[in-house]
Amino acid sequence: MVYGTGSGPSADDVQREIDMLAGKGPQWVSLSPHDSSDEMIEAFRKSFGPRYHDLRVGEPQVIAGARP
Repeated sequence: MVYGTGSGPSADDVQREIDMLAGKGPQWVSLSPHDSSDEMIEAFRKSFGPRYHDLRVGEPQVIAGARP
């Protein structure tokens, strides 16, 4: 799902997706800022706390223990 402005999903739609993802227990969550509004990124940041990681061009995301 793409989270952004315009005729995209509503805040309720996004919250349902966040709840579904949170139920899976992810250890690392990132959204593309190109495809997501600031409000949606903040919703994910608040919901996932330290498990949310900002995705920035040129900055690697290293996930300890991950296999290539």
